[in-house]
Amino acid sequence: MIRLAWAGGPVVKQGRYFNAAENESRPVPSPAPPIWVGGGSDKAAERAARWGDAWVPVYFPAIESNRVISGANAGTLDELSAKMARVRELRDALGRPQTILCLGNGPSSEDPALAGHADACLFRVNHRWLARGLYSRPQMVFTGQKRTLFEVRSKPIFAFQTCRAEALLVTHQIFNPLCRFMRFVTLERLGILTGPDWDGVRPTNGATMLATAVALNPPRIVIAGIDLFADPAGAYPGDAQTSNDYVVVHERSIEIDFILKTLKSYGGELLILGKPLAEKWAAAQLAAGT
Repeated sequence: MIRLAWAGGPVVKQGRYFNAAENESRPVPSPAPPIWVGGGSDKAAERAARWGDAWVPVYFPAIESNRVISGANAGTLDELSAKMARVRELRDALGRPQTILCLGNGPSSEDPALAGHADACLFRVNHRWLARGLYSRPQMVFTGQKRTLFEVRSKPIFAFQTCRAEALLVTHQIFNPLCRFMRFVTLERLGILTGPDWDGVRPTNGATMLATAVALNPPRIVIAGIDLFADPAGAYPGDAQTSNDYVVVHERSIEIDFILKTLKSYGGELLILGKPLAEKWAAAQLAAGT
């Protein structure tokens, strides 16, 4: 909201906690002042990455050691520095696009309405979409599959869920000439994914793609192809053979809950193409009274 006002002209925008009805900034600052975000916790670092131009980690040195107590947790100065580096890495690797187009692999990933979002920053999952030839030059690819690293050669930034996945995939590819210049980020290291039991049920790459888009906090997110294996057309476009259901390491109710909680934390403009997820989101909004 502040950045929109500083851009000049009346701001008309409604969100969960605000309602701007042609509000203006007078005078319009030029250049716009930087926004500094304070706090020493992981969440504070995440907020700085989403909305800020700089991070001010607040901490109080302990007397007996170099341990420090920060807003929500304890850590060393080195750990606080690592958080700052993580914010910079997130900013450098993923940028601040105005629109992020998140495409899963479900039938709605080929919705004709997507043609109106050709200039968006494109996120994709794994490599199945290559055979279809549509939306095939993503800026980011979310995967845990070795084959994806071989198949996708347009030099996107690959995103791995966990440090464990990073170790497996990067070690596997270290002598692969096709992946010699591979760029990647690990969502667990960036603080985008925290808390799940990585030895049990976990979110899909499609769900973590949405979590990354929300963490970047662009003004607009467009989602398609996240059809929750509930589209009557099947699991994937043009595929009548694959079972239209989650595999064993993913659980439908946990997946949907993860996605809805993720989207609930987003304050920008959200467009969902694909009836299954759109209906779930509408029902969640209705239940929340928003």
